Amino acid sequence: GDKGQYWSPNDTLKGDALKYWKFQTYIKDYLRCVAGIDRAVGSVLDYLEENGVNVSHRVAKIGEKGTDAVRLIRSGKIQLVVNSPRGRGPRADGDHIRGAAAAEGIPLLTTAAAALAAVKGLTDWNKYPLSVRPLQEYHLGVFKSEVLEDE
Repeated sequence: GDKGQYWSPNDTLKGDALKYWKFQTYIKDYLRCVAGIDRAVGSVLDYLEENGVNVSHRVAKIGEKGTDAVRLIRSGKIQLVVNSPRGRGPRADGDHIRGAAAAEGIPLLTTAAAALAAVKGLTDWNKYPLSVRPLQEYHLGVFKSEVLEDE
């Protein structure tokens, strides 16, 4: 049918053929999304390494060849876990990963925003020494400015 410049499967496909086309389209979109996430994770790891943060392992998914996240966490070699689960399979893996991190007392980040903030903080930490000050010192400057405004 002529419903504009774009072809629609509803124009020519019916029944099982339409279901098959929709399923194939969904799977292709999903796999493109997963590939994009894998590329993004690789980019974050590359960024970490370029800024002096050592990335010693790129971890296999649970059930794949290689050392998976749970085994690596339990080995004591991990200091920080970044896990952002999507979908059913990854969400189940995430439960195992989060459980292992909690059991070992390892910090866990579950969003891209948190991971990016941590990366920025770690890169700054390499440039600037960490210091501890009493909370009162931070408020001292605030109170002084309030006094000056009142005068």
